[in-house]
Amino acid sequence: YSAVTVASSDNEVNPVVVALSTLKNNETKAYENLFVRLEKIAFDAEALASGNINMVDAEGTALALRDNFNVLGDFIFKTGKEYNVNGYVAYYNGTPQMYVMSADDVELITNLIDPETAWNAEVAAQEPGKTFVPNTFTTLSDGARTFTSSNEKVATVDADGNVTFTGYGFATITLHTAETDTYLESQASYTLYNIKGEGTLENPYIATDLGFYNGKVKEQVWVKGTILGSYGNGGVIADASASNLALG
Repeated sequence: YSAVTVASSDNEVNPVVVALSTLKNNETKAYENLFVRLEKIAFDAEALASGNINMVDAEGTALALRDNFNVLGDFIFKTGKEYNVNGYVAYYNGTPQMYVMSADDVELITNLIDPETAWNAEVAAQEPGKTFVPNTFTTLSDGARTFTSSNEKVATVDADGNVTFTGYGFATITLHTAETDTYLESQASYTLYNIKGEGTLENPYIATDLGFYNGKVKEQVWVKGTILGSYGNGGVIADASASNLALG
């Protein structure tokens, strides 16, 4: 048999422009599974809550936007501003909701430029016995930069983005750039691990028995799965589930 090459082009899906109120009040589910576009809508909050945020039109009609694909974690929502939003429609308990595929599907209506702020890697790690390679970032913005750590018991970060490890576990390191006359406000983040023992970035835990002394964990370890522990008269000291969890 000879090799067969299959090529495809011009597959861009153009969204169907629809009013938010029309989508919300459509009882026949005519827009279910369609890729639609809502124009000149606003958001009622500046951040997602449990992966959701409400879109609101000029009449006050609200519709949920869901981030099931985790693409809006670093997106900055501005209340009082207008957006165009592209997404797929699905129904939950008879109510329409929209799902975006990427952050580019949420477009702020503005003349300012996206500074394309990004970290070089989504994950960085200090692995046992290896030299730590710091993460780097790029941005077009000349606005003020702020770096933060979500867990300073694991790592702190200075004004230039350099991290200092303070303990084992993981933290989210975030870079924020302020809005300027040219560039939009932006932020980008990555996950930083400090791994102990025999762990690696791909497998950051070790099999071990936890030792207890006066109700406290004696060793700080990476574990995987469900942790159950008790001491004394059966008092539970740990009860948690996670794919990768640091205890200490």
